[in-house]
Amino acid sequence: MIILLALTPWILRGRLHQLTSKDLDAARALWHQSAVTDYDLDVEVSGAQSGRYAIEVRGGKLRRITRDGEPANPADGDYWTVEGLFRTIEQELYLAQSGTDAMQLPSGAQIVLLGRFDLTMGYPIDYVRQVTGASQSVRIHVHGLVPR
Repeated sequence: MIILLALTPWILRGRLHQLTSKDLDAARALWHQSAVTDYDLDVEVSGAQSGRYAIEVRGGKLRRITRDGEPANPADGDYWTVEGLFRTIEQELYLAQSGTDAMQLPSGAQIVLLGRFDLTMGYPIDYVRQVTGASQSVRIHVHGLVPR
């Protein structure tokens, strides 16, 4: 039993779970504690704004972004920084919990938010926004974050 409890974080590491504000707050605190302000991020998005994004952040500010290897609009890039991903998840948690988004959903549909965060630095690794009964899903997967 002790061995199973010790291995549980490693077993669950690859699984997505339903997100809560508590999960987000803990991950964000871990990210801030890591104090990483210079990093390169490799993000893949499916659904809205599909593509593979390469992001360079220096001093906590977006420096460069490409989408599928082509230069992208830097104004759009802030969404794909770690802080931008946290803001996106926070906003969608609020909408899902408050029902504010309900008017744009098919009747009876619900928003389900799933995710997982890096256990060491706290940044989002996977984030999925699913809408039951609709094809409005979005998935964001961080292939890698390299501190610089």
